[in-house]
Amino acid sequence: EALQMIEEDPTHASRVSNVLCKSTWHKGVIGIVASRVIEHHYRPTVLLTESEGKLVGSARSVSGFDLYAALEASSEHVLQFGGHTFAAGLTMKKEAFPAFCKKFDQVVRERITEDQKMPVLHLDREVQFQEVDAKLIRILSKMEPFGPRNRRPVFLTRKVKVLHSTILKESHVKLVVEQNGRMFEAIGFGIASSWRSHQAELVDLAYQPVFNVWRKEVKINLRLKDIIPSNESNIIVQNPSQSDPSSSLTG
Repeated sequence: EALQMIEEDPTHASRVSNVLCKSTWHKGVIGIVASRVIEHHYRPTVLLTESEGKLVGSARSVSGFDLYAALEASSEHVLQFGGHTFAAGLTMKKEAFPAFCKKFDQVVRERITEDQKMPVLHLDREVQFQEVDAKLIRILSKMEPFGPRNRRPVFLTRKVKVLHSTILKESHVKLVVEQNGRMFEAIGFGIASSWRSHQAELVDLAYQPVFNVWRKEVKINLRLKDIIPSNESNIIVQNPSQSDPSSSLTG
């Protein structure tokens, strides 16, 4: 629903933030949804719902942008807020919503840098498909809950063969991929345009392995974060002993 609201908003292209509200959203999940919205539309994001006659919400930031300071600068339209640089919660009167949207977007526009507008994907480790199994996913689940300061790990696998590809709803891509005889289904939300322009038989994949349950059958699927043709890739994943144990894909 949040993504559909953005797609149907004629003013979205002219703004630098995402501020969305729907009274029926459950306040327990809007923080998670805000993070997912950023994966599709990379901007500081606020999601709000109605509770006890007021609007309550969660806000999430993009890499390097001080969300708390932006909310503080917009606080004339907010009853209360709290959080830190990357995530926050807030409450406002329902009638304050239009003014808050305008003020928050203005503050973000004044403060965000060009570098902060560009998506950065942090890679935690390079692996082979044979290392991606149920044990790995169970180990990763022990690291939850994930959030801005405890991000869900992203893995890199090089020279993966694409056996089949399908475009879903014009925006998403579903692949069947294989490396050394081990196959997975993989889905990437919002990256169909990138796939269309960079299709290749051998690709480097950035992804998160997850369990997928369908009709009581449990499979391992790959949640794609990015796809790059192997012959165009120059990704370097640093050794964990170095000061920054992650590399990044930009764009």
